Amino acid sequence: MRFLFLAEFDKNLRFRCLLCGRCCTGYNGGLKLELYKSDINFIASKNYKDFYEDKNGIKLMKIKYGMPCPFYENGLCKLKLLYGFFPWNCSVYPLQVVEHSGFFVVRINPAALEECPGLGRGPRLRDTLLRKIISGVVSIKMTSDPRTLPQDIALSLAEVRWSKS
Repeated sequence: MRFLFLAEFDKNLRFRCLLCGRCCTGYNGGLKLELYKSDINFIASKNYKDFYEDKNGIKLMKIKYGMPCPFYENGLCKLKLLYGFFPWNCSVYPLQVVEHSGFFVVRINPAALEECPGLGRGPRLRDTLLRKIISGVVSIKMTSDPRTLPQDIALSLAEVRWSKS
């Protein structure tokens, strides 16, 4: 089985997280963060309770509309600061995957296009987060968790095409 990904951003686009927290606060709107089994297990292992909810089989971080992520405090992620851990979707931001019939589109999260000051800085996304998000999505499709399949195996099952140069 092969998975086709269409990358819909410039091949030379760069990104470096500037730790501004805009993505953690939902850009003044409704923040939705899907969690996977490995995210839930890790966070629960640190004795956090009642931090996610199940919406039709999708596990979401419990975040009140207009409020930041519950782990975001004083401009920092407590999970990253204390444990060196980000939930998987946070770790691949500003990339976003949209599943279509027979293929996946990888794009820049529309909110990030307007708000993220890290876009245009740092290393090229195709050399860093693109590999991570593709391997994670393949792993999700094969095992239901983004961290289960080794990256080299997941990438061997994927093909990437570019819609922009």
